[in-house]
Amino acid sequence: MITLILIGLNVLIFILTVISDPAFLLTPSIQAIVQWGGLEVDLVMAGEWWRLISSMFIHLGAIHLLANMYALYTIGFFLESIVGRVVFLTTYLTTGILSGLWSFLMHQDTFYVSAGASGAIAGIFGAYIFILLTPMIPKASRDKLLKNVGYIIAVNIGYGATKGMNIDHAAHLGGLISGLCIAGIFYLFFYLWSQKFKTIKKMWLRWGSMTAVFVLTLVVSFSTLYNRQFSDYAIFSKLTKEFGDVEKEMWKDLNELPLCQSTPQALTKFETNITHKMQSLRRIKEAMVLLQLQGKKDNLRNYLIDYMHLFDQEFHFTQLSLQEDTLKYKSEIIEIGKKITQLRQSFDASFKSH
Repeated sequence: MITLILIGLNVLIFILTVISDPAFLLTPSIQAIVQWGGLEVDLVMAGEWWRLISSMFIHLGAIHLLANMYALYTIGFFLESIVGRVVFLTTYLTTGILSGLWSFLMHQDTFYVSAGASGAIAGIFGAYIFILLTPMIPKASRDKLLKNVGYIIAVNIGYGATKGMNIDHAAHLGGLISGLCIAGIFYLFFYLWSQKFKTIKKMWLRWGSMTAVFVLTLVVSFSTLYNRQFSDYAIFSKLTKEFGDVEKEMWKDLNELPLCQSTPQALTKFETNITHKMQSLRRIKEAMVLLQLQGKKDNLRNYLIDYMHLFDQEFHFTQLSLQEDTLKYKSEIIEIGKKITQLRQSFDASFKSH
């Protein structure tokens, strides 16, 4: 019953995301994923902890949804029939939260967005494997059930092959390990103890152990995330993303200037749309200078600082040209453009050599 409800809920949310943005059917944008509750590292660090739960129900395309729901359907009904609804639901939600938490910890120094039920499914998969290795399952049934494990692994490998590196392995590992642990707790407190202490009601053991597990999960998540500070690498990733967004908008506005019918109109557009964006780039550059970075991140930071410096110079001469309605700064603007091109080529060659 819980398995069907979870499948229905995932499908319903997916339909809603597709209605809001048809791109969700194949490859949604990062902005859309975040808007719908995807796990974005800097937002979680900023206090939006609820994303550890919401991200479990957001899928990145129909194939992603089908692969996860097939795994949930295949494992879910069997595991739920063995451990019961309370334990199954607790395992799903708890491992989903812990897999998201582990993904956050592994990617906290990067700009990273994750979504999907695969962490929670890895959790019930871990519980499924643990239960198969206990006397709770007759030996005669194990071979057939282990074949199901093989089918599920094959489906996930096939899906992984289509997505390349865009797989959150940290979430899968976190879910798998936490699922094994929760199944171990269930086996100890419910199966073994209920055999030894006949007078203790099984329902009490089930509810008590799973309530303790869920509360402990919330405590661990809270204590891990509470008052957590951004590292310089996390700040750099956030600034890099902001730089990309601002630069894209600035180039769009700059390319539209020649379309203006007069110099005053171009100047008005320039000062209205571009000036405050340049101020944002200056703020980003100043923040990047203060960061303590090493290796490729340091090289990228230095490149971006040099790029923004040249961009600022081009902005200055373009503004003067419009204010004075003159072409006498054209040579300076062209020369700066050449330096920007050389800087880009040097940067590309440097990173390709690595």
